[in-house]
Amino acid sequence: MSELHAVVLSGTGGVWSVHTAAGETHEASMRGRLKQDGTAKLAVGD
Repeated sequence: MSELHAVVLSGTGGVWSVHTAAGETHEASMRGRLKQDGTAKLAVGD
């Protein structure tokens, strides 16, 4: 799996719409420890 850097556009129910530098929009979700850790929150613009 490759790493992708993107900006969060919106999010609902743990699924986030993100925009990449290449101009593509993808749906993404947090995995593993990030999802389990209550302090790791995403916000639009992150």
